[in-house]
Amino acid sequence: MLIGRQSETGRIERLLADAREGRGSAVLIRGEAGIGKTSLLGHARGLAGADLVLEARGIETEAEIPYAGLWDLLGPILDLRDRLPEAQATALGQALALGPEGTPARFAVPAAVLGLLSAATEDRAALCLIDDVQWLDSPSVEAIVFAARRLGGESVAMLLAAREGTGRRVDTTGVEEIGLGPLAPQSAAELLRREHGARLSWAVAGELLTSAGGNPMALVELPLSLSAEQLVGKHELPPVLPAGQSLEEAFRRRLADLPDKTRQALVVAAALAGSEDLSHLTQALIALDLAPADLDPAESAGVIALEQGRASFRHPLLRAAAYHDATPPDRRAAHRALAESAAPGAPSRAWHLAAAVAAADENVARDLEEAANDARRRGGHASAARAFGRAAQLTPDPGERARRLLDAALDHVAAGALEYAQADAEAGLEHAEDPLVRTGLQRIRAHVEIRTGKPGAGAHAMVDAAQAIQDDMPPLAATMLLEAGLGVLLTGPAYEAVEIGERARELSGGVELLEGIADILIGQALVAAGDWAKAAKLFDAREDFMLNADVPPGVAEVFASGAHGSMWLERFGRAQKAVDRVIEDARAAGALAQLAYPLAVRAQLGFRRGAWTAGYADAEEAARVSRETGQESALSYALQMQAEIEAALGRFDDARNHASESIDLALRTETPVFGPYARAALGAIALAEGQVDVAVSEYETARDELLRIDMPAPGEVFWTAELVEAHARAGATDKALVELTRLEQLVTDGYPAVQLAQLERCRALVATDNDEAIAAFERALQHHEKSRTPFEQARTQLAYGERLRRKKIRVEARDHLRSALDAFERLGAKYWAERARGELRTGGGASAGATTAPLSELLTPHELQVAMIVARGATNKEVAAQLFVSPKTVEHRLGNIYKKLEVRSRTELARIVTGQLEAEAA
Repeated sequence: MLIGRQSETGRIERLLADAREGRGSAVLIRGEAGIGKTSLLGHARGLAGADLVLEARGIETEAEIPYAGLWDLLGPILDLRDRLPEAQATALGQALALGPEGTPARFAVPAAVLGLLSAATEDRAALCLIDDVQWLDSPSVEAIVFAARRLGGESVAMLLAAREGTGRRVDTTGVEEIGLGPLAPQSAAELLRREHGARLSWAVAGELLTSAGGNPMALVELPLSLSAEQLVGKHELPPVLPAGQSLEEAFRRRLADLPDKTRQALVVAAALAGSEDLSHLTQALIALDLAPADLDPAESAGVIALEQGRASFRHPLLRAAAYHDATPPDRRAAHRALAESAAPGAPSRAWHLAAAVAAADENVARDLEEAANDARRRGGHASAARAFGRAAQLTPDPGERARRLLDAALDHVAAGALEYAQADAEAGLEHAEDPLVRTGLQRIRAHVEIRTGKPGAGAHAMVDAAQAIQDDMPPLAATMLLEAGLGVLLTGPAYEAVEIGERARELSGGVELLEGIADILIGQALVAAGDWAKAAKLFDAREDFMLNADVPPGVAEVFASGAHGSMWLERFGRAQKAVDRVIEDARAAGALAQLAYPLAVRAQLGFRRGAWTAGYADAEEAARVSRETGQESALSYALQMQAEIEAALGRFDDARNHASESIDLALRTETPVFGPYARAALGAIALAEGQVDVAVSEYETARDELLRIDMPAPGEVFWTAELVEAHARAGATDKALVELTRLEQLVTDGYPAVQLAQLERCRALVATDNDEAIAAFERALQHHEKSRTPFEQARTQLAYGERLRRKKIRVEARDHLRSALDAFERLGAKYWAERARGELRTGGGASAGATTAPLSELLTPHELQVAMIVARGATNKEVAAQLFVSPKTVEHRLGNIYKKLEVRSRTELARIVTGQLEAEAA
C-alpha cells in the first residue's frame, strides 16, 4: 500500500482501466529523487494482472548508446515486427541492428514503435513502464514520446517517470504530467511509523520528519544510516540535509560499512549499468583481481540484487553513491576492465574506453568515432552526435578535433538539436584549418540561424561562406547558396533571392539537379516579387524536372516551393502533381519532418481550387507535424492556412486563435513573410462581421508589412482588392477609387486570371453607371472561367447579383445569387452562403438550405484525413503508415466516421467522399 498517494494511484487505476477499454494514454510523473516515482510504477505493475507488461529504465552510463532503452522496452514483442508496414519494419530493424543495413528516416522508427505496441495488444492490454526517462538515450526517448502522444484508440497504458534536477530535460509536450510533491505531514508520519516506529523515540521521529521534508525514500532510508543509540535518542543525530542530497549521503554512509573489495566491486557494477549479463561483470571483476563473491555483502545489505542474469541496484541513488563516491582512478579502472571484457564491436566498449582515460587519446577517440558512425547508420543521430563530440574532446590534433566536431554538428542537425549543432560549429571553428571542414562548420552555423529565428543573418552568413569557396568548390558553393536563397524567401527582399539563385545556377557546373533547383528557387522568388510572366516562363521550362526528377530528402522543400509558385500562377494541375509527389515520397520514407511545408502548400492549393475539405485536413496536419518536429517557421505558415480556411468557413474563433499564434511566431522567428497573410485572415473575419474599419486596418497593415520586406506578391493584389470592396461596402467611394487606381497599376494583362477577375469585380463595385458595372462583372466572369477558383467566382456572382437586385433586374439577379449560394454551400462558406441567401429572400427568390453539409463540418481534420485516404482504396494498415498512427487508431476513427456519415461500408464512404471532392472541384 502506498501511503499518501491516493490521487496518483487512482489516476493509474483509471489509466489501466481506459487501456483495457481501448482508450490508451500516457502519463509522465515528475519529481525529485526518492519522492516515490518508482513506487508508483511498481504499484501499476502490481495492478497489471493479465496485461502485457513492458519495461525500460534509463541508466546514466547507458545514456549514449542508441536505442538501448527501446531494445529493453520492445524486446519481448520484437517477434511481431513482421506485422508492421514494410517501411516501418525495415526502419526498426535498422535501428536495433536486426537488419537490413541502412539508415532509417528519423520518424520511421517512432511510427514503428506505435505500430508494434498496437500489434501486441490485439487480444489484451499492455502496460509500458519507463523509469528514469532522463537517462534514456535520446533516440529511444523520441520514439517513446512520439508513441505516447498517439495512444488514443489503443489498448496501451504508458507510465513514465522522470527525476527533476538531473540528466536531460525531456520534452513531453502533449503527454499528461503529474508533479509528485512531498507527502503531507500526516502521511509522512504514518509512513515513518510503519517502517521504523518501534525503533524510534518520539523526539528522533520529529527530527527525521522535519529533515525528510515529506520525501518517502528519505523517511525509509535515513533511519537505516543511524546507530541504535541515535534512533532512540541516546546519541546526538548528525546534521541531516534536505531530502534529495541527504539521500545519496545516507547511501554513502551505508556503503562505507561494506568491505573494501565489495565497494570496489560495486563501482564496476555501477559502471556496467546493468544492461549486460553477469558474465561481463564477472570478467571485469576478475581483471581487477576481484570476484563475484565480493558482491555478496552488498547483496546481504540490500544494496544490490544478483538475479535473472543481471546485477540490479535497489535504487538508482545507491548506484550513484557507489559510482560517484569512488575515486577517479577507481572509476577509470572499472571502465577499463569493462571495456577489455566487452564483446568486440559492442557500442558500450567505446564509451567505457572514453571513461577510462584521463587525457586526450587518439586511439580511444577513433574507437568512439566508429561507435558514432554505427549510431548514425542506425538513425540514432543524437547518440552519434554525442559520440562524435566526446571523440573530439579526446582528440589531440586540432584539425581532427574540428572534423569530428563537424560530424557532431551534422548529427545534431539531423536529430533536430539545432542549439547543440551551433555550439559544435562554434567550437570547431576555433580549431579548423582545412578549408572544407571550415566551410562545413560555417554552413552548419548559418543553417541553424536560418531555422532558429535569424533567417536573414543566417542567409547572409551562408552567402559569405559560399563566396569564400566558390572558386575551389563551385558545386558545394551552389548548394549553400540555394539554402541561403530559401532563407531570404522567408525574410525578403525577393529580388535578392533571385540574384542568389542565379549565382547558384552559374556555379552548378552543369549538375542537372543543382540547376533545376536553382531555377525553381528563382521562379518562386520572381513570383514573390510580382514578376509573374518571367516566373511562368521559368516554371514552364522546368515542368518535367519538377514532376519527374528524383527528390533528395534535403531539397524536398524546394520542390514544394515550385508547387507553391505554380499555384499562384494558376498552373493548378502541375502544382497538385508536384506537391502530391513530395508528400507521397515523405510518407513512404517515414520522413515526418519533410511533410510540414508541403502539406501547408497543398492546404493553400486546396483552398484556392475550392477543395476546402482536403485543404482543411492538410492545414491541420501541417500544423501538427510542425509542432512535433519543432519547425516554427513551417508552423507559422500552417497556422496561417488554418486561419485563412477557418475564416472562410465561418469558424471565426478558431481562425482568430490560429492567426494570432501565426503572427506571434512570425515575429519571434524573424520570418515576416507569413505574418501578413495571417493578419489578412483577421481582416476577412472583420469584414464578415461588419467591422469595416477593423478590416481596412488589418488589410492595410498586412500589405504594408509585405511591402516593407519587398515581397509584394501576391498579397498586395489580393488585399488591395479586398480594400476596394471594404470601402465600397462602407460607402467610402473616394477611398475605394484610390485603391482601385492602385490595383489597376498593379494588375497587367500578364497576371493570373483570378487577379484579372478581381480587378474587374472591383471596377464593377465602384462604377456609378449600371451598364459599366454590368460590363465589368461580365468581364470578371470570363476571367473566372479560365481561373477555376470557385470561391472567388462565387464572390463575383454574389456582388453581381446584389447589383442587379438593387437595379430591379430580379430574374438575372436570382440566377447569379443562386449560383453563388450553391458554390458557398458546397464549400461550406457559412457567412457567404447566408449573405447570398439573404439577398435571394430580399429579391423574392427561393433560398433553400444546403441538401448536405460539407464533410469539413461533420468530421474532425483527423477523420477527414482517414476518410480521404480510405476513399482512395487504402487498407487500415496503409492509412496508419501514411498518417504515422496505428491501425487501431485508424479503425477507431473510421468507426466514428461511419457513425457521423451514417454509412456502413468503405464503398459507401468512398462514394460520399469522392462525391464531395468532385463537387468542390466542379
